[in-house]
Amino acid sequence: MPAKRYPVLLDRSQRDYLLDLITSGTESARKLTRGRILLKADEGELGPAYADKEIKEAVEVSIPTIERTRKTFAIEGLTAALTPKKRLKPSRPQKFDGEKEAHLIALACSEPPEGHAR
Repeated sequence: MPAKRYPVLLDRSQRDYLLDLITSGTESARKLTRGRILLKADEGELGPAYADKEIKEAVEVSIPTIERTRKTFAIEGLTAALTPKKRLKPSRPQKFDGEKEAHLIALACSEPPEGHAR
């Protein structure tokens, strides 16, 4: 079996953080899944160093998800591997620009018209 392109080597503090994260269960499912992937893929002295197929069966995710998580951890670090990336382009355009938003706020904060209390 060839060596992994992006090996995961967790130190003790990272490993403890991930174990606490998973046992608390209060984070998003995506973050917990990525934490489990990193723990199973850990090739350090405390890690089990599972192969990608074993991780796939244990965590029930696809191989590309495992590879992306490994790569992000190796290049950007633990925090980036656990949190999703911000989109460069939003899924839908903004409805208000600065000018329209300022007009709406001014209208909402102004005195009501005569005969209208609210």
